[in-house]
Amino acid sequence: MDRARPRAEAVVVRGGRIAFVGSNGEAREAGKGLPVTDLEGRMLLPGFIEGHTHFQYYIESDSFHTRVPQSLATLEEIFSVLRKAAASTPKGQWIFGRGYFNLAGQVAEKRMATRQELDAITTAHPMILFSSVHVASLNTPALKLLGFWTPEDEAKLRWKDGTRRTGTMVGRDAAGLPTGVVTEMFEMVLDQSLYPDDVRKAAYELYAKTMFLGSGMTTVCNVSGVAEHIRLEREMQAEGRLPLRFRSFYIVPGAIGLDDMLKQGVRQGQGNEMHRVGGVKMFVDGAGQDPEGNRISDYKWTEERLADHIARANAGGLPVLLHVVTVGGLELALNALAAARPRGGTAMRNQIHHVGFLRNPEHLKRLKALGITVGITRAEKGSARTQTAPDFRGILDSGVQLLCVADPAGSFPYFSPWEGIGSLVARRGEGGVLPDDRRLSVDEALHSWTMQSAFTNHEEADKGSISVGKMADFQLVSQDPWAVEPAALFETKVDAAYLGGRLVYRRQL
Repeated sequence: MDRARPRAEAVVVRGGRIAFVGSNGEAREAGKGLPVTDLEGRMLLPGFIEGHTHFQYYIESDSFHTRVPQSLATLEEIFSVLRKAAASTPKGQWIFGRGYFNLAGQVAEKRMATRQELDAITTAHPMILFSSVHVASLNTPALKLLGFWTPEDEAKLRWKDGTRRTGTMVGRDAAGLPTGVVTEMFEMVLDQSLYPDDVRKAAYELYAKTMFLGSGMTTVCNVSGVAEHIRLEREMQAEGRLPLRFRSFYIVPGAIGLDDMLKQGVRQGQGNEMHRVGGVKMFVDGAGQDPEGNRISDYKWTEERLADHIARANAGGLPVLLHVVTVGGLELALNALAAARPRGGTAMRNQIHHVGFLRNPEHLKRLKALGITVGITRAEKGSARTQTAPDFRGILDSGVQLLCVADPAGSFPYFSPWEGIGSLVARRGEGGVLPDDRRLSVDEALHSWTMQSAFTNHEEADKGSISVGKMADFQLVSQDPWAVEPAALFETKVDAAYLGGRLVYRRQL
């Protein structure tokens, strides 16, 4: 990924940094006295910098929650899984059923579960069945505990900065009682089911190696900002049990109020090489649907309030990452970003994520003028059928900076940047999702997960390429991605991962 030196034979590492890149002979001279690792002709690449991760949500949901397989065809089949969970869970403990995106659209009933159906399974436990983290069905105990039972209770709900909660919708029947379906409430249950530290640490350690390092990631931009999560990450890094670099993005105002962050002097880049502040994430809209499944723009902000938060965050040294899934949400975000710019102090590298619908030339022109990086999820192999996919080629050709992300959050049990890369480079019918004339090159796809992500997070001097002076964070892969057919990219395996030149992961053969 170093355009000045696209290929080399050897790299020398001293003190966790790259000291030399060049030929074998020159490297042996430059690295005299250092141990030599022979990679036997295999390809060494920069470690991926995953630009949008929910590290704890993914691991805890896959480790501790009840997984609802996508293969289940009916709600009744899903209920059977939840009944088994209720039978083996002590009374009073939460039960989280982890479903998948568009659960209502994929089961035979074409709807979410009702409160009454979940009550028939158990009222001895608060129970939630997630479709994704943005839409869920709750039983009566869960609705009451979280404050959704009556409209009066709902009106009392507040964000962490004390302002009234917006964007969360509770489905209600003709009598005003909850149907059970609620949108945009996921962060309210983060601390509703706490597991002992040693249990959580064991899960984090396992998944950090098998799923994150094992996918080629050496840095993750983690969207959480929950104090408990950050404490565990830093403790484990100090213990040598979490060999993964973190950039923490704080959810504002869901996890913390912006004023609290600014008063504490929290700024991007604070921390150490293992754990730094990344910025703040703000949900402009959420699921883009109401509890009945109708497509809407479920805004959480007025334009004026969003512009004020962006301006104050940027002036305080915090870039913003905006969650946007609707056209209306994008226009609100663009207007707010433009209004905030004169008041934002030093220009920050702000981001907008999830705009897979982005095609409008006017939107692209505004994004480029504002210097906004666009992040789009791409983490799985496409199906053989022709399908609608984001216009990655159009975004790149417009000059807008494109960041591809895996966005692991627990709604799917598997993710892989290598599958994402394959889906952008391979042909349709071979796992690719783009028409032939819109496919990306291997360089373009890899650049997004390496140099582009490093630049977006103000780390281009430290990460993203195998260049002298940068951190020695590498992935050793099973094949040369430039030498294989595009469809073979899906078969790329990460044989090893190195952090600061130190081996931290080896694939079990």
